[in-house]
Amino acid sequence: MAKYIASAYLADKGKIVKPGETVELTDEQAKNLGDKVKAVPEEKTKKAAPKESKA
Repeated sequence: MAKYIASAYLADKGKIVKPGETVELTDEQAKNLGDKVKAVPEEKTKKAAPKESKA
């Protein structure tokens, strides 16, 4: 399941999701909700902090 940001109030598993909060949905659920949710972009590459060498 992917993460989405709610653009409107939603009910998910008996809980209220407020606009701006994230929610995990299947692609089909997100498609049915249309513009009420927006996909959260995934970070494809994370830059690791350079390791410090101990001399």
